[in-house]
This record gives sequence, structure tokens and C-alpha cells, in this order.
Amino acid sequence: MSSPLKENRDARLDELRGLAMSAVLASHVALVFANDIALAQVLLVPALGVGVDLFFVISGYLIVDRAARSVARARSFWRGAAAFWASRVIRIGAPAWVTIGALYLAWRLGGLHGLRFEDLIAAAAFLDNLYWAPCFAGSDGCGDPLLSSHFWSLSLEMQFYALAPFIATLGRRGLWIIVASTLTAGALLSRPWGGFWWALRPDALLVGVLIGLETRRRAEWLNIIPKIGLRLATYWLLVAAVLAPVLSIVAAGAGLTAVAVIFGMVVAGRDRDTGARVPFGAKLLRWMGERSFSLYLVHLPVLSGLRAAILEQAPPWAAATFATIGAVLAALFLERLVTRPAMVLARRVAARVCDVNGAKAPSRMEGPLRNEATSQGKLAVRSDNPAPALSAGVLQRSRFQRFRQLFNRESISSRTETRRKYRSGSALD
Repeated sequence: MSSPLKENRDARLDELRGLAMSAVLASHVALVFANDIALAQVLLVPALGVGVDLFFVISGYLIVDRAARSVARARSFWRGAAAFWASRVIRIGAPAWVTIGALYLAWRLGGLHGLRFEDLIAAAAFLDNLYWAPCFAGSDGCGDPLLSSHFWSLSLEMQFYALAPFIATLGRRGLWIIVASTLTAGALLSRPWGGFWWALRPDALLVGVLIGLETRRRAEWLNIIPKIGLRLATYWLLVAAVLAPVLSIVAAGAGLTAVAVIFGMVVAGRDRDTGARVPFGAKLLRWMGERSFSLYLVHLPVLSGLRAAILEQAPPWAAATFATIGAVLAALFLERLVTRPAMVLARRVAARVCDVNGAKAPSRMEGPLRNEATSQGKLAVRSDNPAPALSAGVLQRSRFQRFRQLFNRESISSRTETRRKYRSGSALD
């Protein structure tokens, strides 16, 4: 497990997150403004909401490995599982609950017509997928789905996190059996849009788990998957968006399974692409990917709320543009004040729970100096201080060497990269 304050992001996965978020955002802008803008009707033809399935594959790819590392560090299953669950609740729950609290306040002030208190309770309890499934299928009893129904996917992920430590203990054969059985059953089941089995689908999550664990084992069969750059990943997302509604006409279950397999291939191929050339648009997608969680939490209610507030005063295209910008600004606000502090707190809590002996980690300067002094055989122990002291000669040479390293080109580049990674935080989840 990495440091509680630093964990490197994978830029390639951030680009995929940005791609997934772009598809989901376009889909929901089209839904909100479907009756106002002709172009919105065009955007609804492909099922761009499959970007959520890409998020699921990425989550499965990363999360089970984190659960396994948490258990390994704690040297106890239940202690490691508790650390993992605590970090997930803080990392995911805190931003979600703040967003739900803001929705409740706006509703009480009369700003979000169509929202129901029960909608917020289901979202806060991470049971939104079970709550909205009958409503999506046509039953009454829910509020406006364009205000809070997007929490269904977050609820599904949190339910998956509850099982992640147990999945991490499975052997390779057991995992293959479970994934193959689930995909086969899912393809044969009737899973119409919005139904119970649609809202409780493990396809993409388990495909991500399998791809992630097989990638870390360096399985030979992964070599048959070609390297997938960002442009090819965009192509496959569009293929999945067109394929999903077509297959849903014949067998909705087969459509969801096919989308999960496609995105599993995309994530595996993207992991193998180590090209140094950054394609056009990659930086913007990476920027969106780093903030995708905050953007996902706030975008739908902000789009709907701003449409209701300004549509009568502005042309539809201007209202859609302003609402999209407002969603991005709200996401940046949430990211800065809640999401990133929750990320840091989650790492610290996980490290504290996993730390069996409670030993303090060495400071940044203490480790290298101690190692160098020990190698020179010049550690001295003072009778009045049990801590080892460095001899003056070794300390002087160490300081001189560290002074030279401060102005070394590689050292400067390394410090710059470290600061960049610290600012960008850890890979989400």
C-alpha cells in the first residue's frame, strides 16, 4: 500500500475516465434538453450512457487489488477489510452525502421541484439502484429522475465494495468460474432498461476484476488484445453505444454483457499502450478524468436546476451551454472543498487501521542518512540518548551530497513530477 498522502495516478485510466464522463455528460445534457433542442434528440440515438459501464470496468480493475493490498498490509483479513471499507466510505460517502445535503437544502428552499425526500434517503443509504428500478420500469412513487436517479450507479459500486475483500481472496480458477457463470447468466436473462436486473448488474465490475488480476499476474492470453490508444478507445465506446440499443431489441441481457466485454478489452489494451506520444485532447480528458467523480455527483441536478431557472430567459442552446458550464464549476467547487480532503483523510484512516504495530514511518531525510551512515560503519550511540547519532564526517558528506542532488537535473525533474502527482491525488476509484 502506498503512502497515505501520495499515490500515483494512472494517466491512461484518467483519460478513459474522462472519455466515460464525456459520454455520460453528453447523454444527460441530451435528456435534460430533449424537448428544447433538436440536436439533443440526435444525441439520444446512441446509448452514450454506456460510459457508466466503462466506469464500472475501471472500478473493478482497480478496487479488488486495493482490497487485497489492504489485507496484506494489515496481515489480517478483517482488519484489512475494515481499513478498506473505512477508506471507501470516507472517500466516496463524504462527497456523496455533501451533494445530497445540498440537494435537500435546495429542495427545502423550493429550488428543485419534483424532488422527493425518499429519493434522497435512498441515495444516502446507497440503495438507489433498488429504489429506482421499479420507477424506471414504470411504477409510481419516485420523484423526477433527472434530479437524483444518477446515484443508482454509485449505489451499485458501493455494494460491490462491500464484497471486494472477499472477491480478493478467491483463487484464479474460482474467479474465472464466477465471472464466466455471471456473464453467461446475464446474457441469457431478460434485462430490459430500468428493470431490477438492469439496475443490479455485475457484468462490467466482474470483467474489470478479472482483467485487473490477470494483468497483475501477467497472463499470457492478454497478449492477444492489441494495444489501444485513446482514439481507438473512443471508437470502441461509440461502437458500444450503438451496439447496446440494437442488441437490447433482441436480448437486453446480451447487450449489457457485450458492452462489459468490449470495455474490458479497452481497459486491458489501454494498459498495454505505453506510447510516449500524447494524442490530441488527451490532456483535457485527463483533466476531466481526475475530477470525474465530483462532476458525476453534481452534473445532473445542476443541469436540471439551471434549465428550469433560465430557460425562459435565454435561448435553449444558451441555456444548455450555461447549465453545462455551471455543472463543471459546481464540480470544481466540490472537488476542492470536499472530494480531495476526503481522499487524503481516507488514506490516513486506512493507514492507521492497517498499521498493526503503530510504528512511526521514517521521515524523508532520516531514512537515507541512516542508511548511508550505517553503510560507513560510523553510527555512534550516546549514553544519554538512545537514538543513534551520525558522526560529523558522515553527516557533512551526506549534506554535501544532498546539496548536489538538489540541483541535479534528474532530481529537479523528479521533484516536479512528485508535486504534480500529489496535486492530482490518487486513482479513483
